[in-house]
Amino acid sequence: MKLSNKKGFSAVELLAGIAVIVVIVIAGGYIYIKNNNEKTTQANTAPSAPAGTTQNINQITSNDASLETSVEKETDAKVQSQAGSYNSAVNQAGGSYNESSL
Repeated sequence: MKLSNKKGFSAVELLAGIAVIVVIVIAGGYIYIKNNNEKTTQANTAPSAPAGTTQNINQITSNDASLETSVEKETDAKVQSQAGSYNSAVNQAGGSYNESSL
């Protein structure tokens, strides 16, 4: 029985090694980008109080209230403009109808 003296890597082993390296690089890139985006987001926001404190809860409530107010104003303006354009008779004071416009 003759033993063969093979040295080096086969093509399959080489491709498997490259695949492992590619997976590690992709995972590292994803983590780097995610952490970098979190740091950028934190730098762009106002400093907040520690979570769970009264100051933090008041700040969140205030931000929510101002956002809700702006959304309500936009919605009210859209509804009022649409209501006025559909039936001009309804726009009379007290909701009374002007028979001449019917």
